[in-house]
Amino acid sequence: MSNSEDCMSSHGACQGVSDSENGGPDEDSSAYQMLSELATTVREQRCSGDHHNGLDSEFPLIGKCFDNAYVLYHQLVENGLKPELVEGTTTRVADELIQDGVDVRALDSLTDYVWVVHYWIAVEVDGREWHIDIASDSWEHLGECVVCRNVPDSYIEFSDSRQRGDDLFQEVSERGDRCTHCGDHAYTEGGCPVCTFITETTIN
Repeated sequence: MSNSEDCMSSHGACQGVSDSENGGPDEDSSAYQMLSELATTVREQRCSGDHHNGLDSEFPLIGKCFDNAYVLYHQLVENGLKPELVEGTTTRVADELIQDGVDVRALDSLTDYVWVVHYWIAVEVDGREWHIDIASDSWEHLGECVVCRNVPDSYIEFSDSRQRGDDLFQEVSERGDRCTHCGDHAYTEGGCPVCTFITETTIN
């Protein structure tokens, strides 16, 4: 399911990968460029609030993977795409189990896994599936923005990963207490400018 040659990453912005490195202009370079630009925008939105220490932290978005994926999901929808929230894991997140001898890749479902999870986004563009993580929690690309055709090598998706992801996304959306611009939990002091504007508008 994975193809490391089709996985591109970068610090901060998902930019700077040549077409030839990503299949050439006649294949998926345009899709990669579009998704990279959207992912870069989402990183900037996520760091626009100070609830996660912003850019002052070496890895400001690590450990906040649902928030990252939640904002990216909305950005992709706004651009006419149909993303899916994936609830899975990575070899780094599951390292303790792996060190204890558990073959995590052999597990069928999250029910079997019962450990710390990681969220990212899967989306189809022109008949091909891409996986995006604006702050990878993997050994190879820690904190980097990753855009891949197919599931990245160090990521693990289970049989119920997308259903569980969809269930959680719907639950959070129905609560309506999370900013779709920065991913903050509430429109409080320390939120992004959009949070602040919504708060002031609501109060006034």
